Amino acid sequence: MKNYFFEAHIDFCNSSSYFDFTNKITQWAETIFGFKNVKIAFCRDNKLVLFEKSVIKEFDYDIGIFGLCAKNKTPMIISNNRFSKYFNGSIDINTLLPVINLPLLAPGKK
Repeated sequence: MKNYFFEAHIDFCNSSSYFDFTNKITQWAETIFGFKNVKIAFCRDNKLVLFEKSVIKEFDYDIGIFGLCAKNKTPMIISNNRFSKYFNGSIDINTLLPVINLPLLAPGKK
């Protein structure tokens, strides 16, 4: 069996930009876990920043499930995004399937 996690880590470390990093995460999430729909939002200057299809989108922390998860720094599993009172189609994944929202925090960051 291939060591996908090691290969993915090396691939992430060799990213040349946020766009490249985001694309690599999306590709590896499908390869390793079979996920077809992945969104990555970075926290920068008290904003959520998405790098999608060569477009940079910025959102306040108060927007969507992504924002709530980032603001509270806690993971959330939503059984159906569309019916969540926090859902915002501009930033959140639009699906009827369960979604894992997971903030990745740098060590020591609160």
